[in-house]
Amino acid sequence: MKQKNMNWITPYLVVVDVQKSVDFYCQAFRFTNPTDQYYDEKTKKPIFCKLSYKNSCIMVGAEGKLGAVDQAPNTGNINSPVGIYVYCDDVDQLYQRAIQYGAVSLYAPENKFWGDRVCKLKDLDGHIWGFASPNS
Repeated sequence: MKQKNMNWITPYLVVVDVQKSVDFYCQAFRFTNPTDQYYDEKTKKPIFCKLSYKNSCIMVGAEGKLGAVDQAPNTGNINSPVGIYVYCDDVDQLYQRAIQYGAVSLYAPENKFWGDRVCKLKDLDGHIWGFASPNS
């Protein structure tokens, strides 16, 4: 059985700097409630954290910590093979804020044939995010 505060599917993103990524996700994408933070004993820097978004969460972990051998897409100089699709209240507003905080635009908000208005962004570590609002 899963933990009470976890979803059945929860993305785990490998990042270079957990604190920098947490700050970015909270400011740019409006994630909240950093919890379950673990710290490196030597540096005292966070190496793991959970963040909430509405009724979902993500986990972020530092490269090379907690037994991880994975790298962030930018470190490995690769394009992320996985994208995260997130519904938001106002995709245009989120897009502008995310760009302001350092996200890279892959495309600006546009109406899609399936009924969503969608933008695509790359975060500080190279993870790909699609944000959508129902096209009214």
